[in-house]
Amino acid sequence: MRRWATSSPLDFINTGLDPGARAGVELTLETAKGLRAALDRAIAAADFEEAEVRGKGVVLQPGPHRVR
Repeated sequence: MRRWATSSPLDFINTGLDPGARAGVELTLETAKGLRAALDRAIAAADFEEAEVRGKGVVLQPGPHRVR
């Protein structure tokens, strides 16, 4: 049975610069999940604010996408 690495590498690039001008980050599985949860909350909050600005109603879904 093969075991996969427990880290998630992320590369940030600027397409206007050469490939050597990148920043790399490695996250553990636990911190990657925490980052995902934080991004989900930020996206849900932005959706909520955008809907308020446009006068639309927002239905929040239960689970990790709930705005806190």
